Formats: sequence, structure tokens, C-alpha cells
Amino acid sequence: MSGRKNPACLEKNKIKIRTGIARALQDPEVLARRKAAANRPSRVTKISKSSQEMWDEHPERRKIYAKIAAERNTKIARPNGREKFLEKLLNKLFPSKFFLNVKDGLIIGTKVPDFIGVGRKKVLVELFGDYWHGEKITGRKRRQEERCRVAYFSKFGFRTAIIWEKDLKDEMLVKKKIRAVLV
Repeated sequence: MSGRKNPACLEKNKIKIRTGIARALQDPEVLARRKAAANRPSRVTKISKSSQEMWDEHPERRKIYAKIAAERNTKIARPNGREKFLEKLLNKLFPSKFFLNVKDGLIIGTKVPDFIGVGRKKVLVELFGDYWHGEKITGRKRRQEERCRVAYFSKFGFRTAIIWEKDLKDEMLVKKKIRAVLV
């Protein structure tokens, strides 16, 4: 049923449904059952398996959704403290050579680089956080993670300097890494 014939569409029924759900969500027993059901291994495995099958059947969808996610993320993203620090450092070391590309930034493939070089040279600077780009999250060693990102952007003709969060303490190291891709 749809429209006025559907009892769920009546305003008083909507209110009853909302209050019933709200009351149920305050009950510790209901919350415990919901949590147990959501974390049941068979359910998680089933969802993961069906999701993986869907991506395997339609690999082009993965690219489309990744592009959409990148576009959405650039709309809401804000530079973090480390990116702001690196921006100041880049402006000091290489005045007017790089701009921060986080908010409403340029998307290359399905990735949004942190800093883009200004001028004719296609140069990027990526700032890798020790946690998010570390082995615990990515499953790859630091060098593998770097090579993966550099190779990805090189497909589009960009040279990429990878600056790790811990490298920000050494201004000369940052300068050396960026100079290596500028030449």
C-alpha cells in the first residue's frame, strides 16, 4: 500500500511508531539483543561475503563508488593540524610552489593528494600519518605503502614526494624529499 491508504503514513501512526522505537531503544535488554545480533560472526561473514561477491562481479562499480566517495570527502574535509603545519613549512621552504588540496580539492583517479605543485611540473606532496598509513591499518610496510601511492599517481604523470608524520620534526629531511621530486 502507498499514500493515504497505508496506515503507517497516517501522522498519528507515525508518532506511535517513533515513540515505540524510542522506548524500545531505552530498554537495556533490547539494546543487548541488537548488539549481539549485529556482532554475530555468521551475520558479519555473510554480509562481507555478499558484499565481496558484488564487487567481484562488477569491478567498474568499485571505481565509480570510490570516485563518488572521494568527491564527497573533499566537500566535508578540513585540513588537520599536521597538514596545516606542513603547509606553513612548504610556504617557508618553497614559497608559492604548493597549495593545500584538501577542501574541494582536485581528485586524481580516486585519490585526493594533500598538496599539489603550482606550475608546469606535475608534482604532488603526500603527508602520511604514522597511524592511518601504518602497517596496522594498511597491512603493508611503510616502503610498500609509499611505493603503492607513488606508482598510483605516476600513472597520471605525477611525481610524488611522501612525507611521513614523524618527518615533520626534521625540516631538512622534508626539504630533501621534496627537492628530489622537483628536479
